Amino acid sequence: MLKSHSKKIIVLGGGTAGWVTGAILSKKWETHGYQIVVVDTAEIPTIGVGEASIPTIYDLLNYIEISDQDLVKHCQATFKYGIQFENWSRPGERYMHGFGNMGHNLGQAEFFKIWLSTARYFKNPDLTPYIPSAVAAYSDKFSRGSKAPENTNGLFYPLSNLLYALHFDASLLARLLREKALHNGAIHISKHIVKVETDENGITALIAEDGETLSADLYVDCSGMHGVLNKQALKANFDNWQAYLPCDTAIAAQTTLNKAPRLYTRSIAHAAGWRWEIQLQNRTGNGIVYCSKNMDYDTAKQHLLEGIEGDLLTTPRKIEFITGRLSSPWTLNSVAIGLSAGFLEPLESTSIHLICAYARKLRDSIDNNELNAVGREKFNRAWCSETEGVRDFLMVHYLCNQRDEDSFWKERKSGPRPASLDKLLNEFSKTGWISPPEASIFGTDSWLEVLIGQKFFLNYEKFSMPADIAPHYIQFLQNVSYAIKNEVNKIPDSHQSILGTLRAEI
Repeated sequence: MLKSHSKKIIVLGGGTAGWVTGAILSKKWETHGYQIVVVDTAEIPTIGVGEASIPTIYDLLNYIEISDQDLVKHCQATFKYGIQFENWSRPGERYMHGFGNMGHNLGQAEFFKIWLSTARYFKNPDLTPYIPSAVAAYSDKFSRGSKAPENTNGLFYPLSNLLYALHFDASLLARLLREKALHNGAIHISKHIVKVETDENGITALIAEDGETLSADLYVDCSGMHGVLNKQALKANFDNWQAYLPCDTAIAAQTTLNKAPRLYTRSIAHAAGWRWEIQLQNRTGNGIVYCSKNMDYDTAKQHLLEGIEGDLLTTPRKIEFITGRLSSPWTLNSVAIGLSAGFLEPLESTSIHLICAYARKLRDSIDNNELNAVGREKFNRAWCSETEGVRDFLMVHYLCNQRDEDSFWKERKSGPRPASLDKLLNEFSKTGWISPPEASIFGTDSWLEVLIGQKFFLNYEKFSMPADIAPHYIQFLQNVSYAIKNEVNKIPDSHQSILGTLRAEI
């Protein structure tokens, strides 16, 4: 039995979402006075394949005081400068969505506008040489970056634009987060919940298989796609986005790794979706995502097995999903976080970010004494805006393809699109510039890298500067590219060497 406590929060689920939430809410819990209880059960298996992140992962790690060394030693972590997209624009082509800013402005002239106005003069216009993180990734050079000195008078310091994230074993990360949460004072109990009792104010109790009743002031639903609390018990509204993002099945498998891990995630398009490759220190995480309308399970599995490197360590596992989100993940006295709040395919590694961001927002609501209608409204409004931004960014990868050989890709080009995305693409088509919403995870440079990589513009004539002044700006671009290469080459550490150093540190 749990000891009685004046205020209590129950987190249902012990996967990544449950232990992220437990670690965040339990940090300095004395400041808010809530006892944090994490309830998990072997009867609800974890998905366990979310092994890639974006740079905002460091918001979580810094908050709960987990270091790179901790992750390298205990979670088989590797570093990541971006995502390489292969066959997405056309078969045989590739580009990288690299983290951090691209290029360097020339006085008041923005870098991308210079690039765009000279693009027609290049045989194969490409942004990659101007993205420091992409150049470092392909050079197998790792640095945490460096701040540009103050009062630089506009001088270019390429390494100040380096930004990175992590690959990690999700189950090991959950274990590390569990240790943090328990150290902070969270309570962990293993119970199989068989019934959820509710009334007009929300959830009143969780009934365990052994008959014990668990109750709290606030509940956090981290039960994964089952959505035990919000979806099932409270009947929260689910916005189905399959019309926009129709992939509905994944197959995941782990393989051996017999070489140094790459500094980027691979995303490889195929006839009816895409597959991923994520290299940790000790193995590779692989998976294929596909639309069951366009490809059957046996064909998808064959594609996966033909594409992977190394020997199988696990039996391929099928995961079915529906893309979409709860329109109000905070319903009454229960907050859904993680897959219980929604699923967006892991094309841009956003799953962990959304878990961390909304666990932090919940913590902010607690600290600001906003466990009320005001807090719910803020939380849900932010969630809706941010998930719609992710949806639109994922859609661009599909919508702006130049593939004509497969029905799946033809359908993506002509499929429905939300008004928010139409507005952004119309702006880009007319002006060559894009202004994503302020709340968007992905800023302008990310959108530009993907749109150019996807060959949104098949030619650049309408943006082109006159031929007589172009050489000056082309030389500027060459100087920027050279400066990036030169500074990256000075980085002393390879990816493997920095991992070795972190493993050896005491």
